[in-house]
Amino acid sequence: MSDGGLADTFAQNTVAVLRVYGPDGREQEFRLTESSYTVGRSDGQDRANRFAVEGDPLLSRHHFDIRWENGRLKVQKSPKAKNPVFFEGVECLHFDVAPGQSFISGKSRFQLLIKNAPSSAAPTTEFTLPRTTFQNIRRPNITECFKALVELLPQLRESSDRTSTFRGALKVLRELLPDAAEFSILELANEPVVVVQELTRGRAVSTPPSNRLLRRAFDTNGTVTHVWAKGENSAEQSLMTVHAQADWAIASPIDVADGECFALYVVGSARSALTETEAQHQKEYLDDLASLIDIVAETVGHHLAVARLNRFEGQVGRFFSPALRSRIAREEFGEVLKPRKERVTVMFFDLRGFSKATEEAQDGLDSILNHHAILTEVMTTVTDCVFAEDGVVVDYQGDAVMACWGSLSEGGESGKAVRAARAILTKIQAMPLPFGNSRGDMRCGIGLATGNVIAGQVGAREQTKFGVLGPTVNLASRLEGLTKYFRVPILMNEETRRELGESEPCRCIGLVRPAGLEEACRLFELIVSPDLGGSGLSEREIEAFEVASEHYRCGRMLEAYETLKAGSRATDPVARLLTRHTLQYLDFGTPKNFDGVLEFQGK
Repeated sequence: MSDGGLADTFAQNTVAVLRVYGPDGREQEFRLTESSYTVGRSDGQDRANRFAVEGDPLLSRHHFDIRWENGRLKVQKSPKAKNPVFFEGVECLHFDVAPGQSFISGKSRFQLLIKNAPSSAAPTTEFTLPRTTFQNIRRPNITECFKALVELLPQLRESSDRTSTFRGALKVLRELLPDAAEFSILELANEPVVVVQELTRGRAVSTPPSNRLLRRAFDTNGTVTHVWAKGENSAEQSLMTVHAQADWAIASPIDVADGECFALYVVGSARSALTETEAQHQKEYLDDLASLIDIVAETVGHHLAVARLNRFEGQVGRFFSPALRSRIAREEFGEVLKPRKERVTVMFFDLRGFSKATEEAQDGLDSILNHHAILTEVMTTVTDCVFAEDGVVVDYQGDAVMACWGSLSEGGESGKAVRAARAILTKIQAMPLPFGNSRGDMRCGIGLATGNVIAGQVGAREQTKFGVLGPTVNLASRLEGLTKYFRVPILMNEETRRELGESEPCRCIGLVRPAGLEEACRLFELIVSPDLGGSGLSEREIEAFEVASEHYRCGRMLEAYETLKAGSRATDPVARLLTRHTLQYLDFGTPKNFDGVLEFQGK
């Protein structure tokens, strides 16, 4: 060795190894016999003090340098390397690696290991079954693997949560592997934590799990078997926990998302003195065990993944109608919800009286809880009406609901939104609510606005939430608020009215500037009957009001007042509001900058 640095670092029979886990399960090992090396993509030429990594096109020919110093491997990225090097999830130009740690560059992961030096008398102490090599399972073991699946699947179907799933898996393994001593499922945190465990008869305590073996299983994404041979070198022992009651251990990862890692861990005993032939038989036997344990672990992992997906679909189902859920299931989820510019109709629904009833609850939390149960029924009713017209529930905001049409479907969005609004109004008005106004008066307000928005997944990257953004959304919210001033239950903008056509009776109220908005919009009322809280106008009354509204817009206040007086009923709340504004200008005059817009300061 040059400098003698490595020779002074390790015990006599050990050597430092840089193991490379490349694409497609490819593995290479480079022994660190010199103090420094360059590492990069193989170019077909052998050079001294250079490690050539096979099969990774993302590595440069000279990607990084390594050197041994003070018991650690120092890694320095080459200035000519195009792709970054990551250590502990962070891009680094230089860093130190301790034995057992890994770093990543390109499509390869590099791990520093301390291993026994090759010897003809030394047994193989560790071997890995990658999950891409099921075809290598020996034929006699296929029956046992199939038996494990047959017995495991009923256990998984009966499990109600993750812990019962784990217990079912251990029960199957214990019956299939009577020679094993311990069966555990561990959670990998700072130290392995036992979640569930099965011990054989007569075994009072369990042996401590090997943290390094568990980490190795996750690093290689495979099932790792380790055999503790008699006289195993002390340097290796310092990195791998020695089991006083076991000769071998098998660790297999169970992939669980949301930052949690679990592993299946099985230990057992073997004969301490083996001939070369017996040692080979033992390795074949442990290979068979590893393949069976691997299948059980991966099946459990898939079962938990499916359970998470089912829960996710249940959460998504709260927002999307059955027809739209079917589309999302058929197509790529990320593509369906990719944010894009869309023309949609947005609806805001607000329940009247709920907030005030909660504030004024006489018997405290019990009354509030009762109100909450009623609110749930209201929200369910609104959701059903939205789904019946293929709408999307975007959000629930206390006693309000936001929905939209057009982002995930095409054709007739305004008509569907108006039909849903009318259905909501009809059902809410018929409900025996203990708060709000009496039957025949308004119990809710609904604002509808059609226009361009950005629709798709919004919020944090790892959180799935559908949303719509843009001025049209703000306008729909303001129109819902204006229903309180005009005292009619459903208001819409001009684009919604235009797309709706003549299928629904509507009245043009005039130009309105809602609070917080700079531009005025032409406002329309959806005509509904008085028993639903609406004005119930006839065609003649609608026409008379619209003539009066046009007089008002042009500043002809006397003509507006006379038309309203002659053609409006006293019970029409919109006509009363316009009459008040008209009389004000008749009394005090019309300003020079009058633009005919009804302006509101409050929401």
